[in-house]
Amino acid sequence: DFRLLAVMRLASLLGASAAAADSFYTHFHPQPLKNWQNDPNGPMYFKGYYHLFFQYNPTTWDCPFCNIHWYHMVSEDLLHWEHLPIALSPAKTDCGGVYSGSATVVKNATTGEDTPILSYSVACGDAVAYAVPANLSDPKLVEWTRPEYNPVIKVPAAVTGGFRDPTSAWQGADKVWRLITACGDGEGTCQFKSPDLLNWTYAGAFHKPGTIYPKGEGIWECPDFYRVPGSDSYVFKASNESTRTDWWAVGKYVEVNDSSKADLFELESADIQEGAQRVDFGTFYASKTFHDPVHDRQILIGWINYHCNGTDWAGIQSFPRVVSADPGNASRLMFEPIAEIAQLRNGSVPVEAVV
Repeated sequence: DFRLLAVMRLASLLGASAAAADSFYTHFHPQPLKNWQNDPNGPMYFKGYYHLFFQYNPTTWDCPFCNIHWYHMVSEDLLHWEHLPIALSPAKTDCGGVYSGSATVVKNATTGEDTPILSYSVACGDAVAYAVPANLSDPKLVEWTRPEYNPVIKVPAAVTGGFRDPTSAWQGADKVWRLITACGDGEGTCQFKSPDLLNWTYAGAFHKPGTIYPKGEGIWECPDFYRVPGSDSYVFKASNESTRTDWWAVGKYVEVNDSSKADLFELESADIQEGAQRVDFGTFYASKTFHDPVHDRQILIGWINYHCNGTDWAGIQSFPRVVSADPGNASRLMFEPIAEIAQLRNGSVPVEAVV
């Protein structure tokens, strides 16, 4: 719609003008023009654009986790980001906020088209719901709609404690879809299985916390699970709600061909919160990865809780990083800025002596 695009352009110009006058605004880190943001959500590549959503309060910067919407930005190169209208605002069924989630790109069985599905959790922690593009011919995916069949997953009756943050879904060798969520008080994460991405069965706890993360301390927020690029091993990543830190473990993934039983993750490294297996040792939390099909790499982005006095924004997203196995130790991971960062450098500063 021409009018919508005109409004979007005007809003972007006005906001960009204000941001340009803010010497603290980062520009190359994905962030809203103003107000509060936190967890990255649903990163993906679709029809020439990298998409990134994140948790966003459109009314203020100083009310963390209040009135949460999904902000939306796109980029053609992961360096320069365009602001789009809010993708998801709380619906009545979201009970106060559109909480964290993921994106899964699936092939439509009827049309053969790739179709992105956003899966998200809700503020009251009782369900997982979907949103789908209103117009698949729009590569920027500006408008989203919620299917009438929502929610797709209800919190299992046996689970007490938290329930949120669904991962991207993946399809096993048995053609059954899987996803995991932050879950419970002791389960750590819960796995669900589905033949069609619509009808989900609770399969049980997936990789429970060990003794270092005792029951009652919290849940593993914002889980992530993916294959280590160039390897047969998998990464399980979890965010510690109590300490606001991100941890990873590497292991062997074993599919269980029974929808009533969870798959297995057999450690090949130290476990979550053991050793020094932090994703980042600074202010860094709730990281999320996606597969970049353009360069066949796994990209990681995390939330940096950061505010400068006198500004009207809080929080930025980290610069994108590539996840890879350490060539000297396959059970360890490396997180390096994407190579494209070199395009942003302007000259060099020689240093003759360093003390």
